[in-house]
Amino acid sequence: MKRIFCLFGIAAMALSVVMCKPEEKPGPDVNNITEDGFYVVGEATGLSEVTAALTMANGINEANNQTPREGMYEKYIVLQSGKDFTLAYVNGGQQTAYGATLSEFKADLSDPVYDSNPADAVFKGKLVVGDSAPKMTVSKTGLYHIVLDLNKAGDLDDAQIVLCPVTMGVRGGMNSWGFDALEASTPSNDGITFTLSGQEMAAGAEFKFAYNSAWKITLDKEGKVKANTNLGQDCKPGGGNIAVTEGAGAYKITLTYKLAAGDIANSFSYKTELESASSAPETMYMIGQQFGDWKWEDPGVVELSGIPSGVGYFWCTRYFEADKGFKFCSTKAWNGDFTGAGTAGYTVNDGNCWVPADGFYTVFVNGNDNSVEVYPAEVYGIGSAWGNDAWDFNAPDIVKFQPDGKTLKATVTNTGEVRISSKILPSAPIDGLCTPNGWLDWWKTEFIFFDGKIAYRGAGGDQERVTVEAGKTIVLDFNAGTAEVVDGGTPPAGDGIKTAEEFIAWLADPSKDIELGADIDLTGKSVVPATEFKGNLDGKGKTITVKDLTCPLIPLTSGSVKNVTFAGSFSATPGDDKLLLAPIGKSTGDIENVTNKATVTVTGAAGTGGATLAGVVAEAYGPVKGCKNEAKISANASGKDTWSIVVAGVAGFVGAPIEGCDNSGEVSLVAGSPLGRTKGMTEISMKYDPVSSVAGVVAYAVSDADHAVTVKDCNNTGKISFTYDGLHSASSPVSRSAVCGVVANTGGDVTNCHNKGEIHGTMVAPDRSAAYSANNIILHASGVTGIDYFVKKIKNTTDDQNETSVIDCTNSGNIYADSDLTASNNTVGGISAWPAGEKASVTVIKNCVNSGNIYIKGLLKVRVGGIAGGTNSIEDCKNTGNIEIENADAASVFGLINGFHTQTHTLKNCEATGTIKCAVAVNGIGGLCGGVGNVENTVCEGCKVNATIESSATEQVGLVVGHLNGTTKKVTLGTSESPIKVAGTVNGVKATSSNFKTLLHHAKNYTDGVHTFNAVFGE
Repeated sequence: MKRIFCLFGIAAMALSVVMCKPEEKPGPDVNNITEDGFYVVGEATGLSEVTAALTMANGINEANNQTPREGMYEKYIVLQSGKDFTLAYVNGGQQTAYGATLSEFKADLSDPVYDSNPADAVFKGKLVVGDSAPKMTVSKTGLYHIVLDLNKAGDLDDAQIVLCPVTMGVRGGMNSWGFDALEASTPSNDGITFTLSGQEMAAGAEFKFAYNSAWKITLDKEGKVKANTNLGQDCKPGGGNIAVTEGAGAYKITLTYKLAAGDIANSFSYKTELESASSAPETMYMIGQQFGDWKWEDPGVVELSGIPSGVGYFWCTRYFEADKGFKFCSTKAWNGDFTGAGTAGYTVNDGNCWVPADGFYTVFVNGNDNSVEVYPAEVYGIGSAWGNDAWDFNAPDIVKFQPDGKTLKATVTNTGEVRISSKILPSAPIDGLCTPNGWLDWWKTEFIFFDGKIAYRGAGGDQERVTVEAGKTIVLDFNAGTAEVVDGGTPPAGDGIKTAEEFIAWLADPSKDIELGADIDLTGKSVVPATEFKGNLDGKGKTITVKDLTCPLIPLTSGSVKNVTFAGSFSATPGDDKLLLAPIGKSTGDIENVTNKATVTVTGAAGTGGATLAGVVAEAYGPVKGCKNEAKISANASGKDTWSIVVAGVAGFVGAPIEGCDNSGEVSLVAGSPLGRTKGMTEISMKYDPVSSVAGVVAYAVSDADHAVTVKDCNNTGKISFTYDGLHSASSPVSRSAVCGVVANTGGDVTNCHNKGEIHGTMVAPDRSAAYSANNIILHASGVTGIDYFVKKIKNTTDDQNETSVIDCTNSGNIYADSDLTASNNTVGGISAWPAGEKASVTVIKNCVNSGNIYIKGLLKVRVGGIAGGTNSIEDCKNTGNIEIENADAASVFGLINGFHTQTHTLKNCEATGTIKCAVAVNGIGGLCGGVGNVENTVCEGCKVNATIESSATEQVGLVVGHLNGTTKKVTLGTSESPIKVAGTVNGVKATSSNFKTLLHHAKNYTDGVHTFNAVFGE
C-alpha cells in the first residue's frame, strides 16, 4: 500500500492511509453556518461551502447500553484522497479548529476488550485544538466513519479523533453473524448505493449492517467507551436486528447513503426485496404412535422448530420409546410424508422411523431433501448463569442436562439470565449454519421458558430473558412442552464427597460406592491414587482437578465410573515398565459419560513395556459409552528410538463396545524411530503385538475369542498426528503404524462414526534426498478407520479372514501424508487405509462418504483411495474429495474410490467426483481405482465417475482405472446390466459421448478377452 509522509519540524512519520500536516489558516468560512456544533470541513468533503449537512451527530457509547455520551461526536462522510479536512467547532459564529496526528492502530482481537473491533487498521490521534490543529488527509477516496471524543468524563488517556475507512456489509443469521461485503457504487456525498443480491434467508431472518467485519471500535484500554460500527433497525447505530417480512427465499438487500445533518440514521436508509421465494418448506411436523397417535389433528403431533437463516432446516428434542415408530411431513396431512434414509442414528422398518433404545434424542431434518439425522440428545446451559461466559458448546465447565426418567434436569450455577440449547452435529458441514467445529451455533437451537412452558427461538431473534437463582434446578419435559424450576439440585446419595480431603481419604480405602457432592480440586495436595476400585463412582456432573499427576488417578477399576469430568494435567516420563497414563488406567467395569479436560503428556521414549496414554481410559475391557476428550493428548519422543507408544483421545485399547464417544482435542505422537512391536501391552489376543498408533477416539478396538468389540456413534473433530522423525537411527521392521480420526486398529464393526479433524502422518529420515527402505515400516493414514489386520476369532474364522465392516461413516477432514518409506505398501484412505488383507475376506465398507482432501508428498510407495487405500469390498459409497500428489514412488497408485482393488472383493454402486493432481510419474491413476489386481472378478458394477485427472507425467491414467496388474485372469469392470457411468477430464481432454471409451484407462496390460469394460457416457 502506498505510504504518504508528513513532516513535523525535522521528524517524519509514515502512515498507510492518512497523513497530517500543520494548520495553515484558522479554519473554514462559517458565514453559512446557522447552528452551533461540530463540523467536518475542508476540500476533502467535496463541498464548495459549509452547510448543516456537515454537522457531526451526538455519539453513542455502545459500552454503556447504547446511551449518548457527553463530548462524543460521530460522522459518516465521503472524503476525497489527497485533500485536506479538519473538524471545526462553531459557537456563536466563532470557530475553533480540531485536528490530530493520526497513527495506525490494529486491535489485538484476542484481547476481550478488542475482540469485536475491525481486524484491519483504524487511525487514532490525540486531539489538538486551535491554530496548531493539524489538517488531515486520506490516501483513498471513500466512505469514512469519524469519531471525536473530548474525554469529558476523563476515562480515556486523551481526547482523541478516530478515523475508520468503511467497507459496508451485512451480518446475520444467514452467515452465522459473520460478514458479507456489499457491492458499492462510486463513493460520493451525493449518494452511495450498497447492494447484495441473491442472499438466501429464512422467513423472519434477522441481520444488521456493519462495516469491516466488526461490531464496534474501542476507544480506551478498559473497554468503557466504544463506538458502534453497525446499523440496526431504522439505521440506528447499535439498533435492534432488521427482520425480513416476506418469507424464505433469495433477497436483494439495498443500503443507501447520502450526506445529511443530524443523527447518523439520517444519512442511511435500506430495503429488502424478495427476488425469488424459496421452495423449501416453512413448517415441519413429526407424527407417530408416541406423537399424536398417528392422528394429524391430535395436539401431540410435534411441530419442529426452525433455525435462524436455515432455510428448510428444522429440529426438536424429545424423549423417544424404541418400540414406537414415527415419521415426518411438511404439512399436517398424509401427502408427502417421509422417513429419510434410516441411516443417521435411526432405522427405517415397515415405512416408519425407529430409535435404537428408549431415551432422549435430538432430530435434525433438512426439508430441502427430506433427509433426517437423529442424535442422542445433548442439552446444555449456555452463558454466565451456568458458570461459563464463552457461549460455546466447547466451553470449560459447561453444564449438561442429565436424564431423570422422562425429564432432563440441571442446576443453575450462578444467579442470572438462563439460556439453554440442544447440540446438533450434522454428519456433513452445512455452509452458513455450522461452526468450524462442525456443530450448529448454540443460538440456532436455543430455547427458554415462560410461565412453565418451553419457548423455542426458532427462526426468530433473541428472546426475552428469565432469571433463575443459583442452586435452583430446572426440570425440562420436552414431550409435555413444560419447564419447572425447583429448589436445590439433586442431593448426593449417601456420604457425598465435597472436599479434597474427603476424596483423598476415599482414595486410601476405595471400597465403597461414592458420589461427588461438589467439584474436587486436588491441586497442591498429596495424592496417592486408589488401589483397585470395585464399587461405583458417580460424579453427578462434578469435576475432579489434578496437577501433573504422574499416573492414573484410578489405576484399576472393576466397578463403574460415570458422570464425572477430569481437569488439570497428567504428565509422566516412561521407564522400562509398561506405562498407562490417563485419568483411568485399566477398567474391566463400565465407563459412562466421563469427560476429560486435563492435558495428558508423556515425554521421552517408551521402554520395553511400552506406553499407552489417553484422555479417559488407557485400557478398557468393559463398555465405554458417552465419553469425551476435549484436551491435548501428546507423546513426545522426538529423535529417540522407542518401543510402542499408543495415543488416543478417549481410549487406548478397548476389549468391549465403545459407543457415543467424541474427541475434540489435539492428539499427537512424535518419535525418532521404532525399536519393534511390544509384547504384553494388552490382554487382547492379536495376531501381532501392538505397534505405535494414534487415533482421535480409540487406538485399538480389536475383538478376540474373549472380547467382542464394536465402535459405534463416535466422532472426532481434533487434529490427529503421528510423526517418526529419525528412521535412520535404530529402526526395526515393525510395520503398520496407523494414524486415524476415529479408530486406528479394528477387529469389530465400526458404525455411524464421523471424522472432521485433520490427519497428519509423517515418517522420514533427516536425509530426504533418498527413499528409506532399510526396514519394513508402513504408514496407514485415514479419516475413520485405519487398519483391520487383527483377527476377529469369535466366529472361529481362520487367521487370513478379516471381518470388520465399516458402515454409515463419513470423513470431511483433510489427510496429509509425508513419508519416504518404500519397503512395502503404505496406504491412505478417506474412510479406511488398509481395511483388509489382500486375500478373500468379508470386510465391507458400506454407505460411507468422504469429502476430505488427501495430500501426498515424499518418496513413499503408497496406495491411496478417496474411500480406501487397500483392497476390500466397497458398496454404496461416495467420494467428493480431491487427491493431490506432490511426490511419490513410481510404483504408487491413486483412485478416487480405491487405491488398489483385488481378490474377489466387491466394488459396486459407488460414486466418485473430485480431482486427482499428480506432479510425478506413478504406476496408475484412476477415477474409480488406481489399480486392479490380476484376480478373476467383476468390479465397479453400477458405479459413477465424474473426475478430473491431471498428471501428464503418468502414462497409465483413466476415468475408471489406471493400472491393470496382470493378463491371465478375466477382470470385468461394470456389467451390461449395470455399466459404469463415465464423465470427466483426463489431462485436459474432456470425455464426450464419442471419445469417452478412449479415456476409460491407459493400462499397459490391457488384453482383449481378458479385460472387459462395460461403460456408458453420462454426466
